Amino acid sequence: MTYEWRILDIYSDHENNLVQVRYYLKLKNGNLSVDTEGYYAFSNPIKIYPELSENQVVFMIENDSSQDFVSAIKSRLEEQMQVLQANVQPIRAPWLGPETFAVGL
Repeated sequence: MTYEWRILDIYSDHENNLVQVRYYLKLKNGNLSVDTEGYYAFSNPIKIYPELSENQVVFMIENDSSQDFVSAIKSRLEEQMQVLQANVQPIRAPWLGPETFAVGL
């Protein structure tokens, strides 16, 4: 499985500290893929330097969003990939009642 990150926008506060980013993340496994786009707000502002790269921002997101070394964003995509790989099909919701059809002769 491979992850493809893209940082779409970065947002700073009045002191030019990085406080939030808009990201796109795709998880690919063979011919299957799942993706997500969202905003991530850092728990603490991060000083923005001219040398700041997209890879560094991705690393910061992964570190800041991780609990016990597990990234919350990545784990959600992995769950979606498992559902795709299991080829699970949706069922009719119980509150919709039985599905009926009429046969015409």
